[in-house]
Amino acid sequence: MKPALRRLGFVAALILWSATSLLAHNSPSSAVLLDFYRDRVGAELTLPLAELELSFKQSLLASPGAAYAQHRDALKDYVATHIQPVSPDGRVWSVKVESLTLQTNQQPFDLVARVTMTPPAGATTRKFNFNYSVINHEVMSHCVFVSVRSDCEKPGVVGEPESLGMIHFTITSLAIDRTHSGQGNPIRISASVLNSTNTPRK
Repeated sequence: MKPALRRLGFVAALILWSATSLLAHNSPSSAVLLDFYRDRVGAELTLPLAELELSFKQSLLASPGAAYAQHRDALKDYVATHIQPVSPDGRVWSVKVESLTLQTNQQPFDLVARVTMTPPAGATTRKFNFNYSVINHEVMSHCVFVSVRSDCEKPGVVGEPESLGMIHFTITSLAIDRTHSGQGNPIRISASVLNSTNTPRK
């Protein structure tokens, strides 16, 4: 084979390998939906089991029901310790995982966590730093899409999630300020988007 053709074949093989490698590292994203109340902020986390087991360091996907029964309390602790809202004055909020639910009706399988975040006395729920490292602290390719689902002071966002931003391996904190109108960009999330990789999930 002529040298030029051999070089061309090598380049083609390298491109194919790179594309395959990138596809192999695509991963289901997580979603965080926030509900703003006057005295607290609720959060619903949708966590893909395939990614969660990598960061949680326990098998979850092979037998989700059995794994959930065995690790339920540890999963609650894991989620709670990787969420830390902080008020502008540096005071840390309390975080409580209210419930965990398995979603195994469609791929990707998920763990859905419902969380209550409560600011310290005298602090507003409207402005805080949302520090979050569930999965993304271990899985470099993992993305977390954060949106507002409802707001007691802005009822117009109900039913139409409002995008706040994205968290990933290198960005684990999101500054949230709901003291002014026009925060974020309203988005509608379709069913087809929910099943794609590294794209927003409802």
